[in-house]
Amino acid sequence: MGVKGVNFRLHIPKNAVGIIMRSFLVGVSMNFWIVMSLAAMAANAGKVLTIRRFCGGVDSTLLVLCSRALSAVVLLPILFATGNSIPRSGLFWGVVAITAIITAVASVLLTEAIKKGNMAAVMPAQATVPIFMLLFLVIVFGEHPSGCSIFWTAAAMGCLGATLYFSSPAKTHSKTTIFTVFSVFAAVLFGIGTVLDRTAITAAAGGALAYSACWNFVSAVILGVQCQRKKIKWYVSKKNAAAVAVFSLLALGAFFCQQYAVQLSASLAGGVVNVKTIVMLHLPIVVAANYFISSEKYSKRLLFFGFLTIVCGIALIRGA
Repeated sequence: MGVKGVNFRLHIPKNAVGIIMRSFLVGVSMNFWIVMSLAAMAANAGKVLTIRRFCGGVDSTLLVLCSRALSAVVLLPILFATGNSIPRSGLFWGVVAITAIITAVASVLLTEAIKKGNMAAVMPAQATVPIFMLLFLVIVFGEHPSGCSIFWTAAAMGCLGATLYFSSPAKTHSKTTIFTVFSVFAAVLFGIGTVLDRTAITAAAGGALAYSACWNFVSAVILGVQCQRKKIKWYVSKKNAAAVAVFSLLALGAFFCQQYAVQLSASLAGGVVNVKTIVMLHLPIVVAANYFISSEKYSKRLLFFGFLTIVCGIALIRGA
């Protein structure tokens, strides 16, 4: 009794490739906020390293002004070209005014700290941003943190204290510590500003694009007035021009990508938390990169508590 061979044929729909491609694109579009968060993380890391390595001879206020002005010049035309208009919401402009002022101060302080302070102490201090975000949420918005958030807040503050203590040898301790304090104060202001950013983005029809464009324009005006008041020369030497241009482009990318990621993840539970978690990963990248490319010598205890501060900060964000 013979057995006839069975002919197995694999039927592949003619439009299989199209189906796969469409599924891939849908998946990418649904998770594009991750791509934007990673882009913001990379831009932030590049921005900090550019300041540290190439912008030491540029006044910090002028440097931040250049980044804000470039961002406004780029984003405002895009805002109009995409059919959007300047928001008229009083809430939107109130938030823009407040955040532009406090982040102008924070950005100048952080820039000074990055240029002159100990990177292993300055950058971990930025991990305390979520601590001040939580405090601001509790006091102003009545949002109470969980027990997990309280634990990581206490742990981060303890590690930060140790980082400050081991930030430098005794003979240069006060000089190094002041720049770390600059970074902590900047973290306070950034924490408040981050919470308010969320409010402005949801209040504007143009979302992240409108907020980024208007915020940078107002910030540039404020910093321009400050440069005039401090009689800072509106001049960047040819030697520093390329570095300032690179820094300004990276600052543009870092700010807009983060705000756009917040907008894209608005419908996801904890989306803002996830965005900030990814962006904060630039902190250990910066400290590690500076350790390998510079001649700075860090104590093992400073490195340990510095990275532990970062870990606690990230854990706090994830558990918020």
